[in-house]
Amino acid sequence: MTTTAGLSLNQMRKATKRPNNVAETRKRLNRINEEVAAHAEATPTEQPAAPEKVGTVVTVEDLNEIIESAIATAATKANRSQVKPEIAEAPKMDTSQARVVKTSLGDGNPLRYSVPEARDEPPGFPICAILTEAIDRGATDVYITPDTPIRFKIKGGNNIYDGFKIPDRTEINRMMKVIIPTGEQDIFTSQKELDTSYTLPLYEHAGRRTRLNVSAASPGFGNAVLSFRILAGNLYHPKYYGLPDVVLKAMHQSGGLIVFSGPTGSGKTTSIASLLLYASREVHRPDANGNPTGPTIITIERPIEYLFDNNNEKANGSLFIQREVGRDTYSFDNAISSAMRQQPNIILIGEVRKSVEMQAALTAATTGHLTLTTVHAEDTAGIIQRLMGAADTGANTREDVLRSIAASGRVFVTQALVDRIDGEKIAVHEVLVIKQSDQSLIQAIQEGDFRHIRQSLQATGEDMSSRLVELCREGGPCYVEAALKHSPDPNRFWQLIQLEKSNGIKHNYDPNKKEEDLW
Repeated sequence: MTTTAGLSLNQMRKATKRPNNVAETRKRLNRINEEVAAHAEATPTEQPAAPEKVGTVVTVEDLNEIIESAIATAATKANRSQVKPEIAEAPKMDTSQARVVKTSLGDGNPLRYSVPEARDEPPGFPICAILTEAIDRGATDVYITPDTPIRFKIKGGNNIYDGFKIPDRTEINRMMKVIIPTGEQDIFTSQKELDTSYTLPLYEHAGRRTRLNVSAASPGFGNAVLSFRILAGNLYHPKYYGLPDVVLKAMHQSGGLIVFSGPTGSGKTTSIASLLLYASREVHRPDANGNPTGPTIITIERPIEYLFDNNNEKANGSLFIQREVGRDTYSFDNAISSAMRQQPNIILIGEVRKSVEMQAALTAATTGHLTLTTVHAEDTAGIIQRLMGAADTGANTREDVLRSIAASGRVFVTQALVDRIDGEKIAVHEVLVIKQSDQSLIQAIQEGDFRHIRQSLQATGEDMSSRLVELCREGGPCYVEAALKHSPDPNRFWQLIQLEKSNGIKHNYDPNKKEEDLW
């Protein structure tokens, strides 16, 4: 029969009060074990009469488990600051499609990140503690600048965080030596710029990934500024992020080009990663024996942002091969050429910037590979203009490139994250679907008639301005002022507002601002 120590709940709390250090905790554990053992010796082995109820009764084993948990907590958080200034809660995406997530892909945690071996925080500035605090407070970005208070970006605002001391140049340089591999440190030294990634090795968010940009800055020689973009801890079904069905259908095609555009911080990377996860679980292709199996997916990025696990039980035979430019390959175009020889079904190119990369992406899309990438453009017609940069290679004329885009293009998406009235975010999409049966659109693309393309979207109400106006109608989630900021054509946005007002439709205006101040 298990002997129990009749400790009240208050006694248990006192016994397990967080100590100042691990050594103190272990001493306390030993002392409690001795007291419990003495109590057990004085307790008869037969079942005693029911004692008077004095509080919650716990077993020795339970108590030991509680104390050991306290030890682990003290060890992992020993170097973290206890200062907790009041900062707003984490921003959330619109969850109107959350049920779709659970019925199709599960309810989160689909990725098993590669977690570095846990170790003590290195001497110097506590970067792991800073990032952990940022995640706990719902920050999307962290900015660390010499001789400047640390800043967390929360709900679009820069919040000064004073829980850690202000870092100087020496401390930031020491931090960089710890978190950046030697080879990449050399790149920063020579180029004064560095795009890389960093995975937290410590504390409760160990394994969480961040995108890290390092840049030299004045005043002074050798100053470095660190900018961390905190990536989502979970990926969900694409509909959770507001992506329409037509984009999901495109993931089932055997080839073609899917392109995302949008400003920095608009969620392009997360949307594409959710599409790849969706494909790994929901898209099936016949193998050599005719049996359905998941696709082979190659990602080429700089840096790799989301890590995918090939051992996931929901992968359905899919295979991820992830390569990072600068670590696993010398350049995007070399990696793309190599990828096409590995017979993948889907290729992700993190971002195409150079003409040779654009041409390689178009080639992959026209040779039976479903290719996803991102570009910087204001709208979906602008995506085509950016892809035309492939003509700069000299091997292809402008007309050749436009024909390739018309033949290989499947879905072009422009994405924006708009502030909701409640302070959260909602994703808005302008989607251009390229169907070979739509001869008018195909001809417009081949001729580079971007005005026709924009007019086609406007006629169907699928352009970004029309989608934004829908959000700020009375009872909708957004103010006119917030939606207007994301319109690539403010004049059209305002014309639509005035047209709807003339038809008796009301809109949400920020009560703290004046309508005439919109312009």
